[in-house]
Amino acid sequence: MTRARAWTFVKRALQLLVLLLACYLLLTPTGHYLLRGAWEEGKILAHRKSIEAIVAEPATKPAVRAKLSMVLAARAFAKDSLHLDTRKSFTQFTQLEHDTLTLLLSGAYRDRLLPKTWWFPVVGRVPYKGYFDFAAAKKAAAELDHQEYDVQLRPVSAFSTLGFFNDPLLSTTLRADSMDLSDTVIHELLHNTFYASGQTAFNESFANFVGARGAAAFFRSRGSEKAAAEVEARWADQKVLATFWRALYVSVDSAFKAHPDSKRDRLVARDTLFARARQELVWHVGPQLRTIGPRSLERAVINNATIMARRLYLTDVQLFDDVWEREGRDLNRAKSRIIALAKGDTKDPYGALHRFVDALPPGEGKLAVDGGRIWYKVTKGGSGVPLILLHGGPGVSSFYLKPYEDLKDDRTVVRYDQLGSGKSDGLTDTTRMTIAHYVEELEALRAHLGLDKVALLGHSWGSIMAVEYYQRYPQHVAAMVLQGVALDIPAWTRNTRKLVATLSDSSRRAIALHEADRNYDAPSFLAASDEYFGKYVSRHPVAADGDSIVHSMNQKLYLYMEGPTEFTITGTTKDYDATPFLHTIKVPTLYTVGEFDEADVATTRRLARFTPGAQFAEIMGAAHLSMWDARAENLRVVREFLRRVR
Repeated sequence: MTRARAWTFVKRALQLLVLLLACYLLLTPTGHYLLRGAWEEGKILAHRKSIEAIVAEPATKPAVRAKLSMVLAARAFAKDSLHLDTRKSFTQFTQLEHDTLTLLLSGAYRDRLLPKTWWFPVVGRVPYKGYFDFAAAKKAAAELDHQEYDVQLRPVSAFSTLGFFNDPLLSTTLRADSMDLSDTVIHELLHNTFYASGQTAFNESFANFVGARGAAAFFRSRGSEKAAAEVEARWADQKVLATFWRALYVSVDSAFKAHPDSKRDRLVARDTLFARARQELVWHVGPQLRTIGPRSLERAVINNATIMARRLYLTDVQLFDDVWEREGRDLNRAKSRIIALAKGDTKDPYGALHRFVDALPPGEGKLAVDGGRIWYKVTKGGSGVPLILLHGGPGVSSFYLKPYEDLKDDRTVVRYDQLGSGKSDGLTDTTRMTIAHYVEELEALRAHLGLDKVALLGHSWGSIMAVEYYQRYPQHVAAMVLQGVALDIPAWTRNTRKLVATLSDSSRRAIALHEADRNYDAPSFLAASDEYFGKYVSRHPVAADGDSIVHSMNQKLYLYMEGPTEFTITGTTKDYDATPFLHTIKVPTLYTVGEFDEADVATTRRLARFTPGAQFAEIMGAAHLSMWDARAENLRVVREFLRRVR
């Protein structure tokens, strides 16, 4: 074949390819859809204006200028501090003709947890379809419903072209507040940086993690602690909801598998589960949320499509936070680690993350106990009697007791999360939410570690654990440190009501109102709780540590055994009183209490008098969390006491 004939052949092949592509776009429904999408994207790109130019224009409204300046700052932070691939995204702005960018359609089979999927060039098959044509979106949703799919159709204010085009900021996105806006910018820029092919749920959940943690870091870098805390609270709420949707997904999936031969039975089973889930969402999940009100939960639609959609954007999001914790809460290290793990296992990136998180560092372990596995950490140290730390709650992690690991100069220190708390397995079975269960759990840990005699440091609820363990296994206890004790709950309740009376008028009114209507997530009640916390729980909290405690808390466990708040005790421990048997304690015992402790100086002193030979120390300047409020003095008192124990 001559060069001229070869070139003629190539031209004809290209002409045929173009003709086939044109026919596909013009004659097929998917082609029409892609053409409409390309047209709308073209309009968005054609109407772009430089954000810097808009900010510089004197005619720009101050509110718009402030938000656009925030976008530029968030983008710069994402590039310089988070090392995201910004390219030229979010340097331009497009004013849309309407207040909604697209409608996103998703569907799922009604008797199976299987999503409806659509195939698109480049990105492959995805479980949603976006529509610029709202009438077409509603028609497609109606068609899916007619085909007996569960359907979800929701508005979307932003999207990413994964770096193929210079994505502008859209006017629909600009309506968000500064926290959500910054989160969105960082979220979309993560997609520029990394996108795992065929792993939509992983990509979206990863971007949600980076968006939230990145936005919090952004505001903190600007000295906006209040905004950072709000971002973290919203992220914590999303994690709570992710847990709810995951549990519902598992329940529905199990119900479907239990009826493989009957579609009718599958539908009846799921409808029963959905009815229960609606109640749980409003009455049990709602009180755990700090930034989402009950009315939005009451309006929530629950069907297979919404379950699948929620799972899409919130799949195992705690796992990303677990990597972040493992990487010392360094977001850049966590991001790089997650990307490397995902690249190393393209078929199962979540599996790669699980393997990384489950590979515990030296000194840490998981122990199988009745009901699950508990996490523990052994910090090896001097030859003194080993110390086991018993955290408060119930349901709070041991994270806040980390300062006691400084005692390793004298002795080995063991810190662990009780079942249902922190890094240990979850717990929903109320038959295991008992003092006796947790005493046996502690005994299993002691035996597993091969420790004959130990000192116990029990804080708050942990003080109950300590004295109850001593009653059951006195031969293994060498000494006890009882801090912020909860050994007389009726007295605790009387005292905390006195403390509530010292709060501001507005806080007292809010507490009275919402204890009556049980609306513990009302903003005014949360504000009152914050005032109480700042006076009587911790006077010098570290924001990041407070976030770890509050947002990793097992609210169901706390509510069942304690109650909705520190000052509203309605759980199974409400009548607990160790006073009658304190006189039987025959090991060295130290009671400590903060000067402003909700545990009450007078009550703690009285309990110490009932305990033979007990020592008492008041930690000045501290509230309930004396290990935070007066770390050095608290450690000094505990260290000196334990050094006398043999």
